Amino acid sequence: MAALKSIQYTFARYLLRRPFMEAYVPEHRLRIKFKTEDALGRHMFKRAEYEPHLTNFVCKNVKLKAGEHAIDIGANLGWYSLLMNTMSEPGASIHAFEPDVLNYELLEHNLNKNEARNIKTNQIALSDKDGESVLHLYEDKNRGRHSLLPINDGEKINVKTTSLDTYLKSRDISGSAVTFIKIDIEGFEQVALKGASQTLSQRPMILSEFVPDYIKNGGLSADDYIDYMFGFDYMAFLLTEAGAEEVGADYLRSATGALDILWSSEEVNWKPN
Repeated sequence: MAALKSIQYTFARYLLRRPFMEAYVPEHRLRIKFKTEDALGRHMFKRAEYEPHLTNFVCKNVKLKAGEHAIDIGANLGWYSLLMNTMSEPGASIHAFEPDVLNYELLEHNLNKNEARNIKTNQIALSDKDGESVLHLYEDKNRGRHSLLPINDGEKINVKTTSLDTYLKSRDISGSAVTFIKIDIEGFEQVALKGASQTLSQRPMILSEFVPDYIKNGGLSADDYIDYMFGFDYMAFLLTEAGAEEVGADYLRSATGALDILWSSEEVNWKPN
């Protein structure tokens, strides 16, 4: 099947020159429109999956009840927002943040296409304060690599920013009602989470990408980020295809490459199917 889908993708991209395509993931009954060159959508189209171990974790562990809230920071095409929506009870809410213009349009399209009613979209970046910042764009081949850190050499656009604490307060949402945060914003995670200190004091579960090279190249300190998170009495768990493994500050300080880290106030015992 993957070989056939690869041929279909090549035909649509290089012969028909379609600017956009749609992937279908039957396991979750989700349809995702994407920019044809984009790696995320291309993988979904060919493999009918995306980050299977993280998808498995979210499906098993993020089941929002009525009145509970989840936050998707760096929502991109909406994959994780849609997953959480399918696992949530009526009356739960997912708040998706995506500042890039095209990504946001695709996010809105995908939510409407999949009839997702519990997701509230926000075309704004989360930071540590209200204002405006520069979003450094990556190439169309990976539109999830945009960053508020100066780590990309492409086009730059100005985007509005707010903090998560300010956002929740403006909507009269208690930090204790936020049970899960997913954040993947290419090294800027620590700045956005500094704007969520009141929310983090309630210690919701946080699934975060951790890329020390992005943090360093963007002029920030990974040590400061690590100290900040452990300061809330979180435990850190490395999520891989093998499951969840608790790691300490020393492990994170010496880490290289991109890691998926779960910050949790409780022990996490999880293995993918």
